[in-house]
Amino acid sequence: MRCRRVCRRVITLGGVVAERDNRNVVSDAGVAGVATCAAVLRSAALNVFTDARVITDRIFAEEQLAELGGFCRRLPATEESISW
Repeated sequence: MRCRRVCRRVITLGGVVAERDNRNVVSDAGVAGVATCAAVLRSAALNVFTDARVITDRIFAEEQLAELGGFCRRLPATEESISW
């Protein structure tokens, strides 16, 4: 989950860079967000989903799954928020 949080920060920072109206870096910000999401977030999510099945502390496992689920539901909006 820590990896997910760091990646979320990268995506957020990409949006900040894109908002500064420098057309030369908008595509770079978009690529950073898409690459982060594809390469790291989805693989981290898969690990959490897989590991949660075997964690004996069910309350902790369910909390992690809920946090991840909320984040994953917001991903499309996050990726599309970077204006081209």
